[in-house]
Amino acid sequence: MDWPKAPGRDSRHSGAFEISWPYRDHHMMDFLAHATGDAIVDEHALSAELAAKRRRRGHLHTPYPPFNWRHPAAHPGWRYTRSERRALRAATIRWPASRQDLAAYANRDVLEAEWDTRFTGDGPVHAGAAALVWREPNAVAAAFTSAKSARHSRLWKTDFLDAHSARLDVDAVMARIATTAHRLWRTHAGTHLHLGPTDTTTWAALLATVDHLTDYARALNGRADLLLAYREVLRLENVDDAAIRIEFGLPLDDTTPLNRSALDLDLNVELTALVCQLARSALFDEQEDMAQSSG
Repeated sequence: MDWPKAPGRDSRHSGAFEISWPYRDHHMMDFLAHATGDAIVDEHALSAELAAKRRRRGHLHTPYPPFNWRHPAAHPGWRYTRSERRALRAATIRWPASRQDLAAYANRDVLEAEWDTRFTGDGPVHAGAAALVWREPNAVAAAFTSAKSARHSRLWKTDFLDAHSARLDVDAVMARIATTAHRLWRTHAGTHLHLGPTDTTTWAALLATVDHLTDYARALNGRADLLLAYREVLRLENVDDAAIRIEFGLPLDDTTPLNRSALDLDLNVELTALVCQLARSALFDEQEDMAQSSG
């Protein structure tokens, strides 16, 4: 599996840990569990009629929870027929959490052999265990790290991204990554004695999306984050000019009054340029295409 952007991302091999990728096996399992823990529905796996019904009801790209008889009238499942609920459950993304789960798939023998290659004995029982066995769920777990990094950036917590239309719908991107990865894996899992890759073109496109998300997160936490930190320091009233000069690398022997407004303007110009460049990311083109296709 090709992971060009970050060495060590492929955690299917126990020796894949590298200092530049600080996540261990238990991290990757947790990441996959969190990335697909909300019962995401693969809309492409539904019939045209059912997809249209979900679109009319405003349920497109929303989770489908299991039916709950405690409050049936208010539950989303009540709005669908029995056959539609069955189709929704079948289209819900679920990764095998244990070796025993593999018995439900047509390619059971191959899946069990792949599982046994990775683990000694039966292996773990964990909602994200698949991330350590197959490349598709591994890619989802790796993408989750970038999504998490983007959301925790300093810039994400400001309105600067919104002002320049550069706030990516990270949840939608993750849902697209998860559904595409699961669709590829289900082709392998659901085809008796299937070996090797399923759709190399779709897999390459999936990796490109993961890498674009990684680049977006890195940009948020890179130079843009530093500029935002500088701006925050510059606007602190209790910081004297000497400290500002040290922080900005300005000459300390300059005794003229520091023009903070000019520095602030320069920071904003550079920060705006970086954020506008983010808004031209390929992910925004994909996001717009998805919005048009689902509209």
